[in-house]
Formats: sequence, structure tokens, C-alpha cells
Amino acid sequence: MRSIYGDAACYSFYATKNITSGEGGAISTNDVAKADLLKMLRSHGIDRTAGDRYTKKYQHWDMTELGWKYNMDNIQAALLIGQLERIETLWQRRNAIAMQYEEAFDGVKGIELMKTAPNSKHPRHLFTIQVSPERRDEILYKLQGKGIGVAVNYRAIHLLKYYREHFGFKEGDFPVAEKIGYRTISIPLYPKMSRNDVELIVSSVMQFVGSSEGAAK
Repeated sequence: MRSIYGDAACYSFYATKNITSGEGGAISTNDVAKADLLKMLRSHGIDRTAGDRYTKKYQHWDMTELGWKYNMDNIQAALLIGQLERIETLWQRRNAIAMQYEEAFDGVKGIELMKTAPNSKHPRHLFTIQVSPERRDEILYKLQGKGIGVAVNYRAIHLLKYYREHFGFKEGDFPVAEKIGYRTISIPLYPKMSRNDVELIVSSVMQFVGSSEGAAK
């Protein structure tokens, strides 16, 4: 698979992703040398795979690079592989739900939506809304109190403790990322959501954003 953005592209198969094996991920690359290196690094830096060592005449192996234990196991692969055939169907359902949200929230005071770049296909992994930074946590906790799964995806990375302490980043260094991070709420988006689920979430968001708008006046 060729990436238009670089020599390699990374994919996550975490539990909330469009297709999942519970954990793990994949890297695709158009560089044969990098692919061979990655295959070696995923298994301790050993120069022969388990298949090479055990399925034919035994071959001694060597560790030629300092690698990791990053290979996916067969159980995870079995969970994942059947979803590949349904990835477009799953995406279409996610997209339909996202479009319901977009239609419902379009033009609503106190809610701002992220825009999809022209000539691109949104993966529909997450659906986020942008609200007042002063009221974001209040709205988030009210939604959670109503049994709606919410999260912040994501805070501005440069303001996390590690990056502050190791690289000296501070507030104001990346104002666009900070603005998004302080205003973001992720609301549920998964293929098995019903129309009633979506309508409940929409009405709840409207209610709590509206009450926040009123409190702010």
C-alpha cells in the first residue's frame, strides 16, 4: 500500500478503531528495505522468523538488531482478518451516523464541528464537537452522568507533563492545537448505534450546551 504522505503509514487496531483486534496495529510501506527491517525489529531483531526456523529444516538464527516483541499473535489476527471484508460496510454505517450528527448540529449556537478536507475520505473513527472551553468539562460530565460515553480526543500533546518537562513546551506555543484541545468532546460513534441512540445523544448535547450557554450569560 502506498502512502501519499511518506514512506510508511501506521494503523491502529485498538478496541475503538474502525477494525479491531483489541490491541496492536500495522505499518505499510512502499520501501522493501524498510519492510524487511520492520519485520525483523518486530521480533527482537532476529534475522529469521519462527516460520523460517521451525517449518523446514531447522535454521540457526542470530539477533542482528536491537528489536522489540511487537508481533501480532494468531488470535488477534483471527479476530481482525474477517473484519477486512466488512471494512467498507462498517465505514458506511459510521459515516451515516456522523452525517446524522452533522445535520443535527449544523448551525447550533455553542457547537462547532470540524471540517473534512476537500477531496478526502474521513475515516469516521471519532466524532468530536467543539464547545466553550470554560464549559467543556461541565458538558462532558453531564453527558457522562446521563450514561453517554464521552472522552477528550485529544488534549494538546505539547502541554502534557512529559513534553513540558523534557522539551520546555508551554502554553501559547501551539495556539491552534490548544484551542482544539480545550474545546473538544468526543461523542459515541460505532456501527451498531441505532437512530434512537443518536437522537438521545443529540438531544442531550443540545440540552446541556443550551444550559451552559444560558449559565454563561
